[in-house]
Amino acid sequence: FKGKRLIITKASPVKMQISSDHLIDYEGSLLLGTSDMAIKIERLIPEGKREMSGGEFVRGRELKEATPIE
Repeated sequence: FKGKRLIITKASPVKMQISSDHLIDYEGSLLLGTSDMAIKIERLIPEGKREMSGGEFVRGRELKEATPIE
């Protein structure tokens, strides 16, 4: 994401349609679109950082609109 690696350590499926390979902040949760569904990223490790919740990751980032993973 934005040139940095994200390691997803815990995720669960959600019944929602989001563009494939896009991240979005949905009501304080971090969602990732896949080809056929979305997943809620519950825990992740951003490159060079400690493990955190998806909610912690979205705080302070502009992800209200679907943002492509680059």
